[in-house]
Amino acid sequence: METPDFRSYFLIRIKLARTVNEIHGDLLSTFSDSYPGLSTLQRWHTEFDKCVFALEKKTHPGRPRETRTEENVARVKRLVDDNPRMIVLSIGRACPPAHPTGRAGLGSGAKNMK
Repeated sequence: METPDFRSYFLIRIKLARTVNEIHGDLLSTFSDSYPGLSTLQRWHTEFDKCVFALEKKTHPGRPRETRTEENVARVKRLVDDNPRMIVLSIGRACPPAHPTGRAGLGSGAKNMK
């Protein structure tokens, strides 16, 4: 089952007044190889209590989790093919991230930070 399916199952069980531990036990006995852990179910219960529980995973703005794209792979491959002795730091400088992060994204005040 996918995460939205587990979240739907969880929501139905909570509405039927089942406890988080009971739901976890049901999932463990039914889906012994792949199921959300107890801490995940507890977090979902907290979200449900705060009325921020959503069945679908929300997308967040900003830097994507996955930065391995065909374009990035091809760019790094070309760099290494041109210079097989290139070090990782050189590749990082030649392929800057699409979204500035860390000190690069903070502006001039970042130089004084430790």
